[in-house]
Amino acid sequence: MWGFWQSKTKWLLKKRLVLLWIIVGIFSTLNAKTLLSENDTNSSNQNSSAEIFYPIKIIRDDLPIDLSLPKWLYAIALLEVHFSDGTYKQGYATLLDSGHYIASSETLYANGAYPKSILAKMQDDSAKELVCIANLRLRAIDRSKGLSLLQTSSFNNNYCQVRQESYYHARIYTLYAQTFYLNPPLIKKRPPSKLYYPTIDEENAFAIHATDGLILDFLHPKNTLLSKSAFKQASHLWGGRPYFNGLGELVGIASTTLKHPQTLVIIPRENIRKFLSDLKKEHIF
Repeated sequence: MWGFWQSKTKWLLKKRLVLLWIIVGIFSTLNAKTLLSENDTNSSNQNSSAEIFYPIKIIRDDLPIDLSLPKWLYAIALLEVHFSDGTYKQGYATLLDSGHYIASSETLYANGAYPKSILAKMQDDSAKELVCIANLRLRAIDRSKGLSLLQTSSFNNNYCQVRQESYYHARIYTLYAQTFYLNPPLIKKRPPSKLYYPTIDEENAFAIHATDGLILDFLHPKNTLLSKSAFKQASHLWGGRPYFNGLGELVGIASTTLKHPQTLVIIPRENIRKFLSDLKKEHIF
């Protein structure tokens, strides 16, 4: 009889141990799921914070520092381009929608090499000096057309260090991006007017100059050759320089092409539109 009770007691102990292990297993599984859920949330938050663009509400309670300056000036970037062979170039680029820029192919190509780094400096309408805005990457280049497309890869602070998009970045990218490629072609019957373009002044800010009375017809489908008088000022810095008419419409950018490698030409607005349209079909733009 005593042996029977001993056997029964052992059986009950084993049963309790089994139940205990089951309970421990259930709690372990729940904890693991909780940890995985937390990790997924953290990972999602990290991915979200790593995104370049995120919604920032643009609220203006301050006026631009200089109301006399045209809006297109704040869409212009000064590029500082470094190549793997040590070559350094500067040029202009024009901000488009979705963080893209249009520039000259000449600025983004050197001795068979492509850019190692591209820094964009721009002028915010609340200050005068050019400041670091973003790091860019090359998306497409066509030397026969004299054009290249760049895209924002990260934003910068005033010290050119990488940071998240700020109110000032969002303001520039939202308010001043050029969308001429979505608009109808320029009216061919409109009389040609003076053209305006940016240069860099002694205060490290953009200054606006006219083409010294030079009248150019940018509505012709072919590239328009530029006379030397159009480059009197800042002639050392011309690649990608944009030209606007009196209505603030982009009419073309300065570049070279494979057909005119030693001659400055204007790439007309319609050629730029066609270039962007082709890239859009290939899901590059």
